[in-house]
Amino acid sequence: MKKLVLLAMLLTTLAACNGPKSGAGEQTRTLATFQGGSLTELDVQAHYEHLRKDARFRNHPESLTPETVFEHALNMEMMIALGLEKQLHLDPRVRQQIHAHMSDLFLRLLQDELVERIERDQISDEEALAYYNAHKDQYEKKALYQVRVLTAAAETLALAAAAVRDEGLPFAEAVRIHAADEQERESGGTTGSRSLERFRPAWREHVARLQVGELYGPVEIDGQQRLLWLDSRTEPYQYSFEEKKEYVRNDCLYQKYREAWQAVYDELRTRFSVKIDDKTLRQFYETMAAEKKGEA
Repeated sequence: MKKLVLLAMLLTTLAACNGPKSGAGEQTRTLATFQGGSLTELDVQAHYEHLRKDARFRNHPESLTPETVFEHALNMEMMIALGLEKQLHLDPRVRQQIHAHMSDLFLRLLQDELVERIERDQISDEEALAYYNAHKDQYEKKALYQVRVLTAAAETLALAAAAVRDEGLPFAEAVRIHAADEQERESGGTTGSRSLERFRPAWREHVARLQVGELYGPVEIDGQQRLLWLDSRTEPYQYSFEEKKEYVRNDCLYQKYREAWQAVYDELRTRFSVKIDDKTLRQFYETMAAEKKGEA
């Protein structure tokens, strides 16, 4: 319902900005007027076309009377009028939602005009192979690391490390005995099986150094002292072009569309004389990056 109201709001605002609501040479009667706008036959007809697909009326079309459609349309206009009176449309968060729906709607209406359809069968094996060779990392099965972690105070870690190294205590058992975190104790410290890229940046250099069955640490990661243990590590595997040929063809197709759309956006920026304040934008990037780092 929120999306419907926002969409109606943006369409009404557009209509108000663009003058008469009827098409070229098309006559339509005004059914109601109100401060800041009006409701015409064409408006209500558009509401009808939308509502008749709604689950509430799809199986009970008899309940979708002209009176119901008009009341629905007018009620939406009143909610929009109230929001405009309160200047909700000036709130950046509201504008973001309105613009998101507006751009999505316009994109769907204009996409066939802006970018020609590219058929998948048009992509030759040679073209797909060239894409594969340029993006081999996309078709590699990454090495998977099965890591366990023990987090505790330095003195406790020293006791745990001695028990593992000198007494042969299984690392998972050492975690259950010594870990400060209850969840870590219950899981035996396992982080699951994941590729190096799925570890947080501060962890990656340490995980990459681990050897199966060898204790690592103590080491400080993310401000806490930890011991690490590698249960297992799979070897990476590079899929051949033939193994991933159809996936490569799809990826090549998507790349063509991305390039086509980028060309469209570049042309639009030129058409509408976009001027970017590089200094201010750079400061904004730096501020946002700092805030994001603080949230991590």
